[in-house]
Amino acid sequence: MNFRAGEFGRRPVLAMLGVMSGILWGGAAAAACFDAAKLPDAGIRRSLNFKPVSPDPKKSCSGCAFFVNGAQGDCGKCAIFNGGPVSAQSVCDSWAAKS
Repeated sequence: MNFRAGEFGRRPVLAMLGVMSGILWGGAAAAACFDAAKLPDAGIRRSLNFKPVSPDPKKSCSGCAFFVNGAQGDCGKCAIFNGGPVSAQSVCDSWAAKS
């Protein structure tokens, strides 16, 4: 989006609010799945640019070949992270589409 000073219309502002609420809601879902401060694989996650909420909804853990659904709704496990917990909305650089 390209804005000039004072030219914020209703639609761009509503779009930005929608994106921000999605990020905040997704962050809360990811936080419910795991405590990032207590993960033993934090170094692997950091090296693979793990994000608790994917910036691209078409590319998230729920659509990844390494993701295994869990019993707790949005929470699952990732084979890349030694079966560690991830949110279905998360993503990392090792993402591979399910076949």
